[in-house]
Amino acid sequence: LTCIHENTGLAVETLRRALPAANEPICSLNATQLGKLLNRSAKATNQLLASHGFQFRNDRDEWELTDAGEAWAEAMPYSRNGHSGYQILWNPAVAEELKEVA
Repeated sequence: LTCIHENTGLAVETLRRALPAANEPICSLNATQLGKLLNRSAKATNQLLASHGFQFRNDRDEWELTDAGEAWAEAMPYSRNGHSGYQILWNPAVAEELKEVA
């Protein structure tokens, strides 16, 4: 909703109040934040996620979720400083999944 507001100027508070409460943990961690839970750098975390089949580098050299990764993360649109694209935000529970597999 924030992205919609920033890009269109439309008021979104009415929409925000109409949304149901989240029942499951929200995907809120970027690779840097997830890496802190795993004691890894963002780069090492991205490589770990890729090696477990959760994401891959696309033709534009950007990380993209796989079908398996979509169970653990969301690709959220962003617009900052004249740049736009998608940022992958991970569910904190994926840290435990990565620890178990590692």
